[in-house]
Amino acid sequence: MTGGVRASPAGELLWTPSLDRIRSSAMARFAEAVGRREGFAPEDYQGLWAWSVRSGSGFWSALAEFFDVIAEGDWSVEREHREDLSGPGWFPDVRLNYAEQALRHHERDTPALVGYGEDSNPRSISWTELRHQVGALAANLRAWGVRPGDRVAGYLPDIPEAVVALLATASVGAVWACCAPDYGMDAVVDRLAQIEPRVLIAADGYRFAGRHVDRREAIERITERLPPLRRTVVVSPGDTTVVPEGWVAWSEVSGGQVEPVFERVRFDHPLWILYSSGTTGLPKGIVHCHGGITLEHLKCFGLHEDVRAGDRLFWFTSTAWMVWNASVAALLLGATKVCYDGAPNRPDVTGCGGWRPKLGHPVRHQRGLLERLPAGRAAPGGRVRPVRAAHRDVLRGGVGSRGLALVLRRRGGYMARRPVRRDRRVHPLCGR
Repeated sequence: MTGGVRASPAGELLWTPSLDRIRSSAMARFAEAVGRREGFAPEDYQGLWAWSVRSGSGFWSALAEFFDVIAEGDWSVEREHREDLSGPGWFPDVRLNYAEQALRHHERDTPALVGYGEDSNPRSISWTELRHQVGALAANLRAWGVRPGDRVAGYLPDIPEAVVALLATASVGAVWACCAPDYGMDAVVDRLAQIEPRVLIAADGYRFAGRHVDRREAIERITERLPPLRRTVVVSPGDTTVVPEGWVAWSEVSGGQVEPVFERVRFDHPLWILYSSGTTGLPKGIVHCHGGITLEHLKCFGLHEDVRAGDRLFWFTSTAWMVWNASVAALLLGATKVCYDGAPNRPDVTGCGGWRPKLGHPVRHQRGLLERLPAGRAAPGGRVRPVRAAHRDVLRGGVGSRGLALVLRRRGGYMARRPVRRDRRVHPLCGR
């Protein structure tokens, strides 16, 4: 971990972390914790990596210990069948719950969630409020007969209620799946009918490019085509819409000071279902589990992205994409997840609703933000300015974008090099 990133002979070194930044990172602290015990120098990243991928190294249990994962049972048995490292069977003696880990930071005075949109005032939800909303909804799910392994489906944009619904489902031990409300009815039914959800939680509309899109009729048609549901819960902006007979208003099931009850499940118990694109037949369900996702997201965001308690994590995405699920990982680390309902280029090409003035509190004093850029949007004059000058001092961790490398060269230069501070990196999250 000394010396930062080395430039290849054919390339230009764009960014390297300072020595202070390296030493204060979670990666350095993790290396210090395990390096002396395992026989490599804490500053030797290659030694850390080589140890982590060695069979039987104990990397995952060391990671769980480092982040103090809440669980019961014995972490010493890593695999049910030691000779086979593929598929389920990790940590057969461990029981835990993803939602319990995500909601452990309830004593923090920073928001757990901040939700904002193109034209709406921001909403800030404290850790205590989030716990109580999750507890109330989970209690209702149990009252409706939802049990571990049952499925709960969402038809929701990136709003705080979607996070509450996911965590309430997880706390029960049920399995979450979600479609974005811009999906057509056939696309939703193709996905959700396969899993036979017990409950559907749906937004009656969403905002995009300055207009409200009403989805009440779509919800009616979707519920008619799904296997019988025990409940349909409707989320409305401001909760002012009259809920049709047979549906339940969100406010009726998420209010009150109800502490959540967490069902600790096997390490490989299903947490949520993602879907393939559906280009070769029906979309294929992809199951991720409580234990694997908890550790993987702590590794990705805690070690590699260095997200910390008090940070703010914003990733522009749809709830239909796995990136949305990943962004909820902010909560695992005591950071704030920022939700956004709307078009990425509203009110103008600088994007995302002019988030800084809308958040309504001193964002520049928060520790950080990781932003997925609305890539390829040119500002007047042809310059691409994905991060406003007023936003530069907010960024601690960096700016990430899927496919960013293509955009950088297509525009004839490194578009974000000047708009972002020198000590903030810009990094694509895939090799495109």
